[in-house]
Amino acid sequence: MIDDDTKEIRNVKAEEKSVRRQFVYPDRDDHEVEATDTNAVKRIPIVEVCMTPTDGKGNIVPRKQAKKMEIIEYGPDHRFLRSTLMFRNQ
Repeated sequence: MIDDDTKEIRNVKAEEKSVRRQFVYPDRDDHEVEATDTNAVKRIPIVEVCMTPTDGKGNIVPRKQAKKMEIIEYGPDHRFLRSTLMFRNQ
């Protein structure tokens, strides 16, 4: 896991995470589906996660001051898998 705020790189063992956080299951159109979905054609491991806390204007800030947190997950060869945006309640 790479924290863009602190530049900290942490190695997290896959078994410490739920299956949903270990793999992405795409269908034949490359859309993510649930692991149990019969349309899943492969299982791609999540090997890198980048977290970027911002002030809402795109400026990187300390995590405690962030109004928005973007989490991007990558597979092997830095393949983009999915992203999540989280907003702090005001």
